Amino acid sequence: MNPRSVTFACGAIAALTLHPLVCPGGAGAAVTAIPVARDGNPAPGGNGTFGSYASYGEPCVNNHSQVAFTALFSGSSGGSTDNDALERGESGGTLTLMAREGQPIPDGPGLFGALHFVTRRYAMNDSGRIAIMTPLTGTPGGTSDNAALYSAVFPGLWWRHVRRGDIAPFTTTPFNGIFPPQINDQPPAAVAFMASLGTSSIPGVIYVDRLGLLSPVSWITQPAPDATDGDGINGTVFAYPAGDPPALRRNAAEVAIWAHMAATTLASQDDDGIFRASADGFVDLARGHQPAPGGGTYGEMASPVYNSDGIAAFRSNLYPTSAGEVIALDWPFGGELCAFKGQSAGDGNGTFASLWEPALNDAETVAFRVRLEGTTGGGLDDIAIYKCDSPYTPVPAADDQLAREGQAPPEGNGVFSDFGPIVAINGTGQVLFTANLRSTAGGASDDRGLYLWDPIAGVVKLLREGDVIDGRTVLAFSTLTERDFGGYRVLNDVGEAVARVDMSGIGGDGVYLLRYLGETAVGDPSRPAALALALSPNPVAAGPVTLRFARPAAGALRVSVHDLSGRLVRMVHDGTADATGTLTWDGIDGAGRAVAAGVFFVEASSGGERVTRRLVRMR
Repeated sequence: MNPRSVTFACGAIAALTLHPLVCPGGAGAAVTAIPVARDGNPAPGGNGTFGSYASYGEPCVNNHSQVAFTALFSGSSGGSTDNDALERGESGGTLTLMAREGQPIPDGPGLFGALHFVTRRYAMNDSGRIAIMTPLTGTPGGTSDNAALYSAVFPGLWWRHVRRGDIAPFTTTPFNGIFPPQINDQPPAAVAFMASLGTSSIPGVIYVDRLGLLSPVSWITQPAPDATDGDGINGTVFAYPAGDPPALRRNAAEVAIWAHMAATTLASQDDDGIFRASADGFVDLARGHQPAPGGGTYGEMASPVYNSDGIAAFRSNLYPTSAGEVIALDWPFGGELCAFKGQSAGDGNGTFASLWEPALNDAETVAFRVRLEGTTGGGLDDIAIYKCDSPYTPVPAADDQLAREGQAPPEGNGVFSDFGPIVAINGTGQVLFTANLRSTAGGASDDRGLYLWDPIAGVVKLLREGDVIDGRTVLAFSTLTERDFGGYRVLNDVGEAVARVDMSGIGGDGVYLLRYLGETAVGDPSRPAALALALSPNPVAAGPVTLRFARPAAGALRVSVHDLSGRLVRMVHDGTADATGTLTWDGIDGAGRAVAAGVFFVEASSGGERVTRRLVRMR
């Protein structure tokens, strides 16, 4: 990645932040925009330059600040025969060319084909391994072997998972269609994908590949797991109706899927299910006509997401449809209700009318978009972003409502008018969402933004149309275009989001990493915050972190480090100190032990002010 970054800052901390330009996040928040690739920058290794907004595929990011994306180069020597590429932006500030159109494939003869897709065809795990479904050219079989699924950590060291024309395991039928892959963080990683066989173009089998073992885990005509258990529910898999990828568990070679069933006993009442599938078995997580947590019975469902504990979150109608809909978490022999139609809003203004597909983290926190009815503002305050935390309660708390139509954004200038249907949540409970705004000063030129809800700071603006970055104005951006079913994150646990950005002028369009590391100040609201705190480096790979503080005068100062639960890890300073100065935390806790990698909070308090900064230790 381009190591140059630009930081948006406001409040007292601005004096300690490099390159302060504008303030997108609201008082006390700092966001750094890091260009990963920009229009006009040379392609890695030469032969062309990066292009404008539409020439980038939708990017994804991992927990080590690596970004994967495709790009369409301008001015390449081969024109349309060598201008597509798969790139990985490295945390150290470089770009790695993973594959390029026209390069030899690892299992040749043949060449990589057109790698650039606006629609996702790749995913990346925390080790930087990228899995991609790619077309091929110049292959011996022509259209019978001209697509493949590969993965690699290093350029040129590709692992072949499957190729069109390969004979599918346990059959005599060749692979035909290969659909977008998911990849997890196991060492070695597992890759999951859908495929069609023979002459069919419709996904008919779900595979998981790990350690070179390609296993079919679900397929059309597969018997339902409860077909013979005597409860009157039976049938076989008929289709995977959404066409969504299987949701791959991050730490195991298993997936959660939504399947539509045929030949069931109760027809439309029991022909939908959420299932866990692996080489070891096919198991019910939830099924139509089974009791839903909170009452009623499940009806029609939608694609699940899956966490490291084997828990799936999904949206389902209840049977009959008039009974409403729910967002539920389910696992074999259990389940919990997260949200339901008719549920009271957290602030008492209206009730839930319809729910969108959820995002889920390993703490079993769920985030989702909701439409409400019976609100005081009618159509002016009836869309919101919510979360629910385990253990779940019938009535959400007021702070479970993260953002709502009619509310002002943290930076001012208009009010929220709508939110994108897809949200993301990370391991620390931060929630990423897009929003449209109305009554803005610039009309269509500043009426859309990208926002992060943080458990400490609340809603923070990461990016907005009309923002000025490095002298250029943000015209548009794209992110959260598809849900993450495994390895397609746009928000990582470090508090970084990734987006394609369209800029005014020449040379600004590109892929940007938007880094929020957290700043809040608590004190007398009648006066501006007087205490500032900055951490460097942050994130830190290894070694000590410098804690820089500033306030108007010398006096008492308390600086401490806490873990995500709020537990005290280390008291760094508790006494008097100069007005400005530096302290150091070496990654050792109060008992003299080195802390594990993770997210921490550094808190400074002085003169009635308190500032908290998020700190990420990579190892």
